[in-house]
Amino acid sequence: MKIIDCKFALNIDDADSFSVLKTAIVFTEHLRNTKIDKEIEPMYSPFEKEFILLRDDNIENNTSRKEILMNAAVTEEEYFVAPLQTITKAS
Repeated sequence: MKIIDCKFALNIDDADSFSVLKTAIVFTEHLRNTKIDKEIEPMYSPFEKEFILLRDDNIENNTSRKEILMNAAVTEEEYFVAPLQTITKAS
């Protein structure tokens, strides 16, 4: 963990930060080790074969970053922080 801390300029000084990082690593290891059956066909997606008309994107309201971040329960350096429950429930 010390190598990861130095290499990626993370600040893992407290036990809580260490626990979150460790949980994320365990979660990604489960994904990496998941066996995928080569005989199973991918799911069908209508976007691959059919033409779907999309609406034009019209900007109706310029909301500032500050106003958007007011909706976040937790922010870190002007970014949303995902709830810890999302990570811990998956592992």
